[in-house]
Amino acid sequence: MKRITFAINFILLALLTQAQNPQNLCGISNTQADWLTKYQANPDRYEKSGDPLYVALAIHLVDDIEEIHFPHKSEIYDALCALNEDFEQANIHFYVTHDFNYITDSYYAEPDINRAYELVSNFNTPNKIDIFFVHNFDLPTSVSYPVDHLGIILQNYMLAPHNHHQWTHQMGHFFSLPHTCYGWDLWEQFPDGFDFTQPAPDSINWLPVELVDGTNCTVAGDGFCDTPPDYLANPWICNEDGESSIIQHDPAGVAFRSDGSFFMSYSNDDCQTRFSEEQIAAMRAYIENEDTMFLTTETPLPDISDTPLEQYYPIGGEEALLTDSNTIVLSWEEAENATKYIVQIAPFPSFQSLTWEYYSDTSSLVLSGLEPNEHYFWRVRAVSEWSSCTPYSDISDFRTPTFVSANELEVFRNVVIRPNPVAVGQNMQMQFKAQNKERSSMTILNTQGRVLSQKSINPVIGMQSMAIPTASLAPGIYFLQLQSSKGFHYEKFVVQ
Repeated sequence: MKRITFAINFILLALLTQAQNPQNLCGISNTQADWLTKYQANPDRYEKSGDPLYVALAIHLVDDIEEIHFPHKSEIYDALCALNEDFEQANIHFYVTHDFNYITDSYYAEPDINRAYELVSNFNTPNKIDIFFVHNFDLPTSVSYPVDHLGIILQNYMLAPHNHHQWTHQMGHFFSLPHTCYGWDLWEQFPDGFDFTQPAPDSINWLPVELVDGTNCTVAGDGFCDTPPDYLANPWICNEDGESSIIQHDPAGVAFRSDGSFFMSYSNDDCQTRFSEEQIAAMRAYIENEDTMFLTTETPLPDISDTPLEQYYPIGGEEALLTDSNTIVLSWEEAENATKYIVQIAPFPSFQSLTWEYYSDTSSLVLSGLEPNEHYFWRVRAVSEWSSCTPYSDISDFRTPTFVSANELEVFRNVVIRPNPVAVGQNMQMQFKAQNKERSSMTILNTQGRVLSQKSINPVIGMQSMAIPTASLAPGIYFLQLQSSKGFHYEKFVVQ
């Protein structure tokens, strides 16, 4: 059972940090700090395998009931992809075990530190790390923080590609890693900042200050000897060499610049690329000794191919099929090992202005709400609980027709087809009422828009019935197209 402890010292530490340095409300709890101190004193006594570690996540999207602006699912999958790419060097892999949980509650939409704890406690998912995306924090901070073994709260802005490493940073904290500037990240000792042109003190906040020569690396700073000194506890931007522009001086007066390549530093997102070997070893030991409840022994699904999916219909600017009034169908290639498909529709091929995003369990999608006589662009990608680094298809386009109901066709009124679904080989019956004797047509199409059969209709005025054979149709979804001089109407049917 997942631990639901929350270190009181960590709350006090967070509140103190909030008061002294508003930028900095993230880090490890005292419980984690105690574990890390013991681990670093004797790493060999902790169980560590070389096997891949598969960690279960549960995703929660939180927003205000009055003004809902949940992020798109594609943004979550893109950020999850970046997270897995960052942890690939550690052979740690994250997967999502169920569909996302949407929480619409004004109380939690912009949580303060107390409501944040209530949020992760009340929506706790056993044996999974809960990840909460909120619109904003009701706190003077621009970062998120991991709540002790309950979950991680991230702001939606961290889903932007230039902020993807923020999730990695917080996951590092969840697995016991402190900042590379550990000790300096409280600023309690220097509330007005520190003059880095001067040598650093021997200690800060009761912790030894790390020397450039590494002679005290096991007891100073973050305690890892392969992460060099770093005293910068506010966000900073790397120079062209991936280092800080600020020159610092250790207690011996030796000048240095902070290395911005570490995920656990406060460097800008574009600069961060790695964990150190000792950081990786500590995270893996923490997971295998303290966080085993989050691990799975399930065999992961194979990766989805990185070949873009082929779109079947509609493509090339063609007019889309109507399945009913104001409803059209899109279809594409089925991807092996996919469990979901993300479909995006936009008025422009840049997709910067995204009109709709849909989630489908199958390789086709019936959708409504599109405007008639409009030009739309669409693309699709396959995803699964295990695969999020998947490409979109090429961009295709289509036009929506003038939407016509069966009654507007005059020849076809009160159309009913039955049985629906129909068994393979069994005839369907179409009943309709004709207002005139206009020669019309009936066409059967598949979900790719391909014509499978076509028949002329010479109606008589009044109610009538006609048989529709299905012997040549394999199990699947089909569309019955009815056409007169007034336009088209479509009826969807299923052969099973």
